[in-house]
Amino acid sequence: MPRRRPTANNAGPTASVEQLQRTLDSLYDQASVLGHGLLALRRANTTETVARSIAHQILHLATRGVVRLVDDRTIQPVADAGSENLRPDERLLLQLLFTGRADGAPVRTASFAAEYKGDHQVATWAHLVRPVRRSADEEVRRAGWARTRPVTARDRMRVLGALSCYPGLSGTLVLAQTAGGMSLSPAVGLGLAYGAAVGAGLAWVAPSTDWFLTGEGRRVRDAARDYAGRLRELLAHDDPLPPDQASLTFYEQALPFAMLHGFGSEWEERLREHYALDTTRNTVLLDDPPVHRLAALAHAIVGTIAPVRPPGVDGGGGGGGGG
Repeated sequence: MPRRRPTANNAGPTASVEQLQRTLDSLYDQASVLGHGLLALRRANTTETVARSIAHQILHLATRGVVRLVDDRTIQPVADAGSENLRPDERLLLQLLFTGRADGAPVRTASFAAEYKGDHQVATWAHLVRPVRRSADEEVRRAGWARTRPVTARDRMRVLGALSCYPGLSGTLVLAQTAGGMSLSPAVGLGLAYGAAVGAGLAWVAPSTDWFLTGEGRRVRDAARDYAGRLRELLAHDDPLPPDQASLTFYEQALPFAMLHGFGSEWEERLREHYALDTTRNTVLLDDPPVHRLAALAHAIVGTIAPVRPPGVDGGGGGGGGG
């Protein structure tokens, strides 16, 4: 798939719809929503981060007509979307969504309705995380944006750091409390302390993927962050875009990107306000009754991949799709 570089800084509040859409298209051409999610991964839980990226990727597929949102818990494949040019990670995600886990037969509906056991939600879609993450990880490496698969290498470094830190720290404390042990073997104590320090350092710095990105990878990541900043600036002003089809299409297609960068709920509100200016326009996200909350679908997807405590129970978390 050809990858176009983002255009110059042209996505401010006075930018035209064509400029905004062109920059967005160039970012999507370079990496899927999943790929952008991995490039932006910082010190965060990998499972929840990938779960959020999967939720936003599903919404992106909906804006492209590959899947249809039935309600705020259910999606279906679109029969005539087979010719859509999908990346390997996107194709794998679709395959996993619409394949029965018990018998491997094709299914027509992927339901993210919450299921609970006691106070805990059952992770009915947790099987998506590992294969989808690995596929997106490999796509990032293959594109030349990382010297290795960044998230895989990051997780291995965290494990190595933990294996070095905790035994070293425990051994150091034991020796420190045993005067005879310290006097007999001070080198052992120093070695264990050094191992604990190195391990703690590895476990701390490993959660960032920056170590493994190439210069091109950082450029793609920074271009996405810059564009997200411009979209935030757009939200800070009264809607500057005309109520035509091109503007509505842009608002819809930018929603997954806004969700990925943490302001999806605000962007959805702008989308709905803009659509209300002229409801005769064609929309792929807001047509189906009842009008579902798109952020609610993202919450449901994340909740069934990275389980959370049910509403009203202290300690709840998770969620997805912006805000």
